[in-house]
Amino acid sequence: MFENIVGHLKVKSILEKSLTEKRIAGAYLFTGNKGVGKFSLALEFAIQIFGEKYRTYVEEFRHPDLFIIYPFLKKDLASSDSLLKSINESLQEGIKDKRTKKERTLFLLNFFSYSGNENIPVDLVREMIVESSTKPYLSDKRIFIVRNIEMMRKESANTFLKILEEPPKSTMFILTTDNLNGVLPTIVSRCQVLKFGYLSKDDFKKIYKDLGYDESKIENYLYLFDGYISPEIDLEISFDSKKSLEMFLSGDRENFLKYFSTLSKKGSEKYFLKLFLKVLTKYLNQKMVQEESNENVEKISDMFEELMDIEQDIKVNFQTAHIINHIFDLNEGVKENVWKS
Repeated sequence: MFENIVGHLKVKSILEKSLTEKRIAGAYLFTGNKGVGKFSLALEFAIQIFGEKYRTYVEEFRHPDLFIIYPFLKKDLASSDSLLKSINESLQEGIKDKRTKKERTLFLLNFFSYSGNENIPVDLVREMIVESSTKPYLSDKRIFIVRNIEMMRKESANTFLKILEEPPKSTMFILTTDNLNGVLPTIVSRCQVLKFGYLSKDDFKKIYKDLGYDESKIENYLYLFDGYISPEIDLEISFDSKKSLEMFLSGDRENFLKYFSTLSKKGSEKYFLKLFLKVLTKYLNQKMVQEESNENVEKISDMFEELMDIEQDIKVNFQTAHIINHIFDLNEGVKENVWKS
């Protein structure tokens, strides 16, 4: 039933049972880290409720009984009397020319990447309440998928509670959150909460292959993989974490600098240097676990503090050569004692 969704066997089993027994809750809350597939499963759940014949309508956000609610900045929307209409038209417009699964996936990952200033305003919630009382057009249900419910401000959340307390029988809500602690407890208590874990490396390999990426690069990328799909996956896959780490450990500053200059043609040098710091942090964590010498443990701890300084430098005083020199300064005093121990 949910063959298109990788991982999350327990969550899928619960939803399959609710469909089979025709005991669908009025409100679900999908909680888990960003990029693990909560929204994808919400859409697939909607397809199963509407019927397979409406799959394309749902995937293109054109089904008249499906509404996607998400945090936004008003300045990013076209002028309209209806916020609900505007945000759904914005989504439809963005997805319409994305023909492959890879294109659609990357579009959605980036479309729903937030700066932190977005929110779900109370005017939109009021529109949603009015719309939820309307009879379905094509199906037995009207489905509202509300992304990142934790970004709903207090006034909006309290207004939303009114419809959650007694939702119309023909309406259901699927809420998602990256931060369960940020959701109003009274909202949580009115939902069936389903917890999503991280994706395993095997899960990611299936997704990676399904999206059509070069399988020869997957082992290298897995070093960066943290259990979720990043909006920057295209850039991350082009980054050779093994090669960059080897150049650092050998002290090859010149070729390291050349490599990052080459990468700048594909994207931001700043972003790739942040990726390298992530690689180096993982490497140091591994060394810390393996290390038996107290002296070397202290040196590695000092390096973590230096990495924090470098991250701050990248934010406020970014110059490629300066940052790379700072990174290689870490290597000088500890190479013999730590790297080869």
